[in-house]
Amino acid sequence: MLTTSINKPVLLTYSHVKYRIHQTFLRINATWKVRVLDCNQIWVRTAKL
Repeated sequence: MLTTSINKPVLLTYSHVKYRIHQTFLRINATWKVRVLDCNQIWVRTAKL
């Protein structure tokens, strides 16, 4: 009984932190993909010239 009362907040905090890290990673991943797309477009433009 005592272990569950201790573990519950810890588990909640852990899952919350994991969620936050995941959200941050998704945001970084999204911006990174956009940058790569931009670089590809620039490269294609210069290659055509």
